[in-house]
Parts: sequence; structure tokens; C-alpha cells
Amino acid sequence: MLRMGASFATGRATLKSTPQATLPFFWYYSAAKMESAIITSQTLLKLAIASLLTCGLGYWVESTIGWHAIIEQWQTLPLTTLGLCFGLTLLSHALRGTRLLYTYKQLPSEKPWQALPVLGISFIHNAANFILPMRLGELVLPALSRMQLAIPIKDSFRALLGIRLFDLHVLISLLICFQPSLLGIWRLPLLLFAVAGLILLPWLGKFRLLSGFFPPQLHHYPAISITYTLSILIWGIKLFAFYTLFSAFIPLDLATAATGILMADLSSALPINGFASAGSYEAAFAAGLLLSDSYHNALLSAIINLHIFLLFSNIVAAALGWLILIATPKSLPDKNHA
Repeated sequence: MLRMGASFATGRATLKSTPQATLPFFWYYSAAKMESAIITSQTLLKLAIASLLTCGLGYWVESTIGWHAIIEQWQTLPLTTLGLCFGLTLLSHALRGTRLLYTYKQLPSEKPWQALPVLGISFIHNAANFILPMRLGELVLPALSRMQLAIPIKDSFRALLGIRLFDLHVLISLLICFQPSLLGIWRLPLLLFAVAGLILLPWLGKFRLLSGFFPPQLHHYPAISITYTLSILIWGIKLFAFYTLFSAFIPLDLATAATGILMADLSSALPINGFASAGSYEAAFAAGLLLSDSYHNALLSAIINLHIFLLFSNIVAAALGWLILIATPKSLPDKNHA
């Protein structure tokens, strides 16, 4: 936390040294708030609520199902299935790193980007975003990008904004595909609207109001196509891995299970959740199953086991990212990032 705070203070000083006419007010406001976001009483309150939710979930599982019964189910899981799902999950993490590398290449920089440091940052960022509550993990990307790659905070935030827009677009599109009955006649218009939104993205960057914080990967169609294709691969591989693991614990049709998995992923955007989405992950997954009238108590243990697998895979990814950053030197800023 202290290292992150120091990084934000450096980025704040960089923004202050830049002529005010060249940056929109948005970035001054963001830089002023990032450092205080770590140490304010509001953040401490959020951490306290997250701790209560996490402890509450642990107590509730023990009192209703029992952690011993949850752990016993892993003994019946074939190692080949576990290995396949774990490998696919790490592959989705690697693709996230590839997407971040491509996004950073769209920034105005004259130096070549090294893949390994970006991959390490991506691993740690995605793990932190899952483990830390209230989206606090999103701050890790600009912090590490500043420290390891000398990327200004405003540029990493622009890149992150584009990535999250693509993630949200893919998740909602998949939900529309897996739950057509809920939308009825509105399904096709919504899909066409989603496609039209992608087509209009480069034109939005021409507006002066948006140009200052417009994501770099949205300026032209080739970048949009590559980034969106990577986003589809990321979520498609992750969805296949999670469905394979979930159905190994308890059989369920693809459309129903996929809806629960996607809803659980979307729950990380909630303003209140526990550490590692404890509580909100299970509630959102169950809500997705209720959309198909398929939820019953026997599914709860499988949901919790999937959550445990997600936590374990993120911890491994964070450890790999940390080792990568240790083994690679920090980048120096070039004249465009000075």
C-alpha cells in the first residue's frame, strides 16, 4: 500500500508539472483522489465491511454445509480435469497480458514494449482486482505501470477504461446469447445495438470533450478488432474452463451454468463485496441460476468450490507475476512519457 501511495504521489506531481491547458480537468481530479483513496476513513470502512462479509460467508458455509464436506468433494475430482481447467485459466490470464501489451503499444511512445514486464503487471493486477474488495485492485495497474514501465497514470487509466468497456460488452453479449427467453423480441435489437456501438467507437474519440481520456485501443477499427477478439478469447476460454470444472462437481446444462458464471463475474463490479468477492460471488451465481429456475441447495457446494478454484488460480497468477517483475528490469521513460 505504501509503495502504491508513493507511486500515485509521483504521478500527481507529474500531472501538476504539465501545462493545465494540455490536460482535461478529469485527470487533475483523478490524480488528486487516487492517493487519498488508499488512506481515507471511507476506504477503511469499506475494508471493515469486506472483512465482515468474508467472515460471515465462512461462518455461514460451516454452519450450513461444513467446510469438511466442501473439501471432500475435491477428492473425487479427476486430476486431468483439474489440470485442464487450471491450464486454461492461466491461458486466459496470459491472453489478458497480451491484450494489455497490445493496448500499451497504442500509446504514443517511441520505445519498444517488453512483453514480460507487461505480462507480470497484468497477472498481479487481475489477481488484486479479484482479491481486493470494492474494485480497489484496479489501482494496482496504474501504480505498477508507473513504477515498472514509466507509463503516466493518465495513460494507464485510459487503457484500463478501454479494457473494462470491452469486458463489459463481451459479458453482456454472452448473457444475451445464453438467456434469449428473458429478452424475447428485444434480443436481436439489443445485439444489433451492441454491434453498432463498436462501429461508432472511433467517431466518439473525435469529440473534444472525450479526447483527453479516450482509450487508445478505440481510435481505429484494426485496434478495436484485435482487442475485441482477444476479449472474446479471454472470456470464452475462462467460461469453458469454469463450466468444465463446475459440471465435474455437479452436472448442469451449459446455458444455465454459463449464466451463473457470467453473473458471478459481473458481481465484482458491485460497490460492496468481501475479499475475493466473498458472498457476492455466490449470491450473483445463484441469482443467475434463478433466472432459469434452476437453483437448488445442492448447487451451492459446487459454486463455493468454483470460487475456491478461482481464488487459488489468482494467487498462483499473482505469484507468477511477482516473479516475472523481479526477473525483469524497470523501464525508463522516453521523451513522450517524460
